[in-house]
This record gives sequence, structure tokens and C-alpha cells, in this order.
Amino acid sequence: MQGHLPEESYGAGEVIVAEDAMGTSAYVILEGRVEVFKTVNRRKVSLRVLSKGEVFGEMGIIDRGARSAAVAALERVRVAVVPESEFRRLLASMPLAMQYILGSLIERLRHTSTRLAEVIDLDTWYHSRV
Repeated sequence: MQGHLPEESYGAGEVIVAEDAMGTSAYVILEGRVEVFKTVNRRKVSLRVLSKGEVFGEMGIIDRGARSAAVAALERVRVAVVPESEFRRLLASMPLAMQYILGSLIERLRHTSTRLAEVIDLDTWYHSRV
């Protein structure tokens, strides 16, 4: 990536990325931890916790789709913001075949994360009744 990327900070509980919003940036975690989650049947379903060095928000830029999940700070978080234009420049430098493969992987990941959230929600509902 060229030059210096802008940085942003978030406090515990702040939503950095909203589910279903259109993405204009990807984020690299420089400090802290975030939770990736989906809302299924009005319930929060946690998918993963990310920490320093990990990236989020890239899927919406790659396939130009809405954000597949929300991301919120679990503690004070500092992130580097990769603007869509910079991310697209990096994608364009990849061979075309790799761009298609990456797009296919993103499509599969979106489907899998949605199904996983549904299964977790169903399991939670079942166990709350037993």
C-alpha cells in the first residue's frame, strides 16, 4: 500500500462497521480487539473476535456487496483505514484469474457466514427452551 493510511480510534462498544451497509473502506487492526457479529431474528450472533494485524471490511469492497456482518470494538481500538480506491488499485494488480477466484471465495464465505449464524441462532433458541 502506498503512503500513510489514515487511522481511526474507537471506544469499547462502538460499532465500526454496520451490517448491510455499503462498504467504502477496509480496516487493519493496529491495537485492540473487535467482535464480528450478525443479527439473526433480532438476536446478536457472534462470529469471531479479531485482534492486532487482522483485517475486516474487505469483502464488501471486493464484491461491491453490502457488509455481511457488523464489527464493534470490544475495547479501545485503533485501526488503519484502507480506502476503497487503494484497495481496488491493489486488486487490479492481481492477475484476472486470481480476481475471479477471490470473488468466488468471497461469495462462498458470505453464504457460509449467513448459514453459520442461522445455525448458532437456532441452537441458542433450542437450548434456551430445554
